[in-house]
Amino acid sequence: AETANRQENVYVVPDQLRGSFTAAELRRFKKLFEACDSNGSGKIDGEELRSIIKKYASTLVGDSEIESYAMGVLAEASNQDAAVVDDTTAVKDISFAQFMQMMYMARIHGAENKFSALLDLIDARVSRKPGQAIFYA
Repeated sequence: AETANRQENVYVVPDQLRGSFTAAELRRFKKLFEACDSNGSGKIDGEELRSIIKKYASTLVGDSEIESYAMGVLAEASNQDAAVVDDTTAVKDISFAQFMQMMYMARIHGAENKFSALLDLIDARVSRKPGQAIFYA
């Protein structure tokens, strides 16, 4: 029971974002988060992030750019400029709350960020609906 309760707590949407997404969008984001969190820890760690970039984002980045792209995603999660983020200032793991904040930022800016571009590719594989963008301007 404690494990199930802990897992449910992983998927709590931050209060300031509760009205920003429909129930269907929240289900879709939870499914995407679970696809990224391959070890079930409740966070997307750096290794999982690099793995999903390599697996799904070959159209976005080449093998030599995976680390740089991962640092860009971690910079977004840290709300920092990718040019100034390094291993000491970037977040190490992306929680569901950070994940949702990144999705919200992509939505309000009407454009994709590095993470939402990656998630669009994953979503096409997970939901089997290629070309269906997560965000609309």
